[in-house]
Amino acid sequence: MFALFHLIFEFFRILFLSCIYGFVINILLKSKKLKLPIIVGFLFISLFVWRFSYWRNNGFGDEGRVPLTSNYQVRMIDFEYGEIYFNDSPIKTVDKLYYDKNNIYSLNNNKYSIINTFDHSIEKNLSENEFIRLNGKVSSLQNLEEFHSDYFGWFKLLFL
Repeated sequence: MFALFHLIFEFFRILFLSCIYGFVINILLKSKKLKLPIIVGFLFISLFVWRFSYWRNNGFGDEGRVPLTSNYQVRMIDFEYGEIYFNDSPIKTVDKLYYDKNNIYSLNNNKYSIINTFDHSIEKNLSENEFIRLNGKVSSLQNLEEFHSDYFGWFKLLFL
């Protein structure tokens, strides 16, 4: 049900953005050949396709998604249960995480992990001291909702 509401919201959001962008483009180009409905239609289709692309897709309804690299992404349900995926295969369940300098730092069940997205190495079941020794910052760990909100901020939500 939430996915349907989200789809309707996205439809109207993209329509609204297409109208605004189309109006601005029409004023800037001052072209007689390109009519406003053609520009708005083209923008609507382009933004709709962009919305479902790998880098812009942030999930639907109660499912959230954050692409980290072209191979790694975080998928979450209700921002309570999250998993890190490598090439569409789940590799790690997470409660809290942050991404910094090609590393995904995570916490799950009081065990810390570090995933290097460059060489695909994984350090699992680390204690807090080991995590800190390997450049992890306990204070930087965010819950899933904060992590999703930081990546897809208001700017991306309203303008892209």
